[in-house]
This record gives sequence, structure tokens and C-alpha cells, in this order.
Amino acid sequence: MERKKSQQDNNPKLQYLQERIVCVNKLLPSYLPLSSTAIVALSMLVVGVNAASNPNGVAASNSPTTATAVGVSSSTDNSQAQIAQLQSLVAQYQARDQQYQAALSSDNQQLTQASQEMQMIQQLLLYLQNHGLIQINSQGQITVIGN
Repeated sequence: MERKKSQQDNNPKLQYLQERIVCVNKLLPSYLPLSSTAIVALSMLVVGVNAASNPNGVAASNSPTTATAVGVSSSTDNSQAQIAQLQSLVAQYQARDQQYQAALSSDNQQLTQASQEMQMIQQLLLYLQNHGLIQINSQGQITVIGN
């Protein structure tokens, strides 16, 4: 075994290959980022060439303000339509609220009137009971006392 080792040490080709392997092992970590950058750059180049040579592509506008103005105009029109729609909804809700307020006011007036009538009836029943004309039992039944 020692003999094989000594023969390997004397073999210049084997030594050269071993030195190269060591050199590659040292340089390999520094080449990996470079190779990944090269792959990204190459793919960007391919996409750019493909876009430039595409006959179905959109023609570039000479004035960027024209393209922007069209986009802003349609966006503004859309926004104005939404604002108008929201204002219409607010007006509908306000009209409905006014109807509810009017109905509530009417119901409150009826309740107040009914409450006043109830007080008058209670006063009348108390007057009749105090003068001995009627009797009211614990169940609320009224008996008329006749003369």
C-alpha cells in the first residue's frame, strides 16, 4: 500500500489533477453567485428580445401624458359616477329618515292623546267609586251599584 502511495506521489498527472481539484474546490463558492447573476441577466435579455420582436405588442406612445390623461380621464369618470351613485343613495336614506321621523312624531302624538284619555277615564272611575256609584274588585271587574 505504501508502494502505491509512493507511485501516486511520483505521478505528475495525478498530482496535477489533485491540485486542480483543490483549486476548483476553493473557487467554486465564488463562482456560484456569479453564475446565478449571469442566468438572471440572460433571462432578462431573452425576455427583452422577445418583447421587442413581438408583432402583437402595443405600440409605444410618443407622449406619455396622452396615455396618462386617458387613464386619468376614465378613472375620473368612473369616480364621478360612483360619487353620483353614493349621493343618490344618501338622498334616498335621508328621505326615508324623514318619513320615519314623521311617522314617529305622529305615533308619539297618538300615544300622548291615548295617555291623556286613560288618565281621564281613571279619574272618572275613581270619582264614581268614591261617590259609591261603582265598585271595582281586585280582578278589575266593575259593578254598578244602583239606587
